Formats: sequence, C-alpha cells, structure tokens
Amino acid sequence: MDASLHTIAANAGTSTIYVRFKDKEGLFAAIVEPVAEEFLPRCLNRQETFHSFDSEVQRQEVGKYSSDAMLDMMDYVYDHFDVGNG
Repeated sequence: MDASLHTIAANAGTSTIYVRFKDKEGLFAAIVEPVAEEFLPRCLNRQETFHSFDSEVQRQEVGKYSSDAMLDMMDYVYDHFDVGNG
C-alpha cells in the first residue's frame, strides 16, 4: 500500500510499469478487476438456475442449494485470494 510505483517496478525487475499503468490504482485495477468482474455473474447464474426450478423443487432444495452456492462462491474467493497481493 505504501510502496511507490518505482518500488513496485524495482521489485518486479522492470521499468516498463510506468508505460502500462498511470498509478498504483491502475495497476491494482488491472490485477483485481478480472476476478471481481467474474464474481457477480457467478452469483447471478446461481440465482437464475435456482429460480428456473419449479416451486416444489425450490422448497425441497433451498437449504442445500444455498449452502452449495455459498461454498462455491467462497471457493472462488479463496482460489483468487492472493490476486493483488502477489
């Protein structure tokens, strides 16, 4: 957080970081946004799938489906936990 772009570039063994990114926020966005942009569609897909079930299946499966969906989303978060921290 407190590192300058110069320090980040030096630690990465490059000086081209200045050409590609205006500032640290731009660098961070380039790393994190692809992961964040995938998260919402994954959530919406789970919701849409559940709502495509008939009401009886929804009543029977809501607990398991919700739990499985939550675990899937947590797996996604932890699979990408180090993005931006590398």
